[in-house]
Amino acid sequence: MTGPGLGARPVLPADDIAQWTAALLRDGYCVVRGAIEPDLAAGLDRDLAADFARTPFCEGGFYGARTRRFGRLLTRSSRAAALVAHPLVVGIAERVLSPWCDMIQLNLTQAIALHPRALPQLPHRDQDMWRGQQGEVEYLVNVMWPFTPYRGENGATQIWPHSHGIQALEAAPASAPIAIALDPGDALLFLGSTLHGAGGNRTSQVRRGAIISEVLTPRRRQMRRLFKISEQAGNARPQGLSQGSRRKDRRGIA
Repeated sequence: MTGPGLGARPVLPADDIAQWTAALLRDGYCVVRGAIEPDLAAGLDRDLAADFARTPFCEGGFYGARTRRFGRLLTRSSRAAALVAHPLVVGIAERVLSPWCDMIQLNLTQAIALHPRALPQLPHRDQDMWRGQQGEVEYLVNVMWPFTPYRGENGATQIWPHSHGIQALEAAPASAPIAIALDPGDALLFLGSTLHGAGGNRTSQVRRGAIISEVLTPRRRQMRRLFKISEQAGNARPQGLSQGSRRKDRRGIA
C-alpha cells in the first residue's frame, strides 16, 4: 500500500505487474481501470482548480492555444503523491526501464486542461527528446490520469497501437489511432516510443487530467547528468522516493 489516506489500491501480486508490463510492451500502451479511487482524482482536481484558473493558455500549435499546462504537482497538492508513488505503476515502469538503467527517476508531473475548440495535437513520440539509440531502448513510461471523463469528442489521448519499439523507425505507422476512453480513477500507460497525441475538444466542457512520466538514468559507467527535478519534489517528496526523486538503484549503490 502507499501511505495512509493517499487513495491508491493495494499492491498487486508480482504476476499482475508482469502481465501489465507484457501488455504495455506488446501494444505500446495499456489501460488500468480503477487504479485509484475516483474520489482521489476528484480531490486532486479540486486542489488544482485555482492553478488551472490562473494558468494562461499555451502558445504554439504543439502545446495548444486552447490548452493550459502547469507542473510541480507535488508542491501543489499532497494528493499528487499517490499518483507518483502508485505501486503498480512504479512496478511496471521499473520492469520496462530497468534493462537499460541503474535506476528510474521521476521526470514530469503536469496538469493539463483541454478547453473547448482545442485542435488535435500533432502526433509525436516523447522519446524524440533523447538523442540516443532508438528502436530498442525505452527511455520513459508515461501515465495519464484523468480528472474528468476522456472521450473521443472531448480530446481523449489518441494512441497508435504497435507504433513503438522498432516500429518507431518506420516512416508511417501501420495502424490507425485509437481514442482511449478513460474515467477518473483509470490510468493510461504508454511508452516513450509510442506515437500519440491529444485529440481535439469538440464539446463545451473542459477535459482535465495529469500526466506523470518516469525516465531511465544512464548506467553509472557512462558520463551522465541527473535530471534536475529536486526543486519539483522539495519537502513534499512522497514516501518511497529518495533524494533527487530516484526510484531505485538496482545495484544497491546509494
